[in-house]
Amino acid sequence: MTRYLRALGKAKILERMSESGDGKDILSSIVNSSKLETVDLETMVDNFITFFIAGQETTANALAFTFLELGRNKRVLDKFFYRTY
Repeated sequence: MTRYLRALGKAKILERMSESGDGKDILSSIVNSSKLETVDLETMVDNFITFFIAGQETTANALAFTFLELGRNKRVLDKFFYRTY
């Protein structure tokens, strides 16, 4: 899994480096950092993985908290599942 994630990160970074546009996302920021200071490809891959995993963890925590609160409040849970439109 680690090798796959590193390969994906490297491929996406190289793809973004070959593009001429300036994006406003985190991957563009990682690539642009190499233009401002000396950052090698492996460091950029490390940064990509850090943000990728942090995003996954944040989403998982938000979903877990949502389900916990739905489980604690039956009235809201019923509205959530049985709402008629």
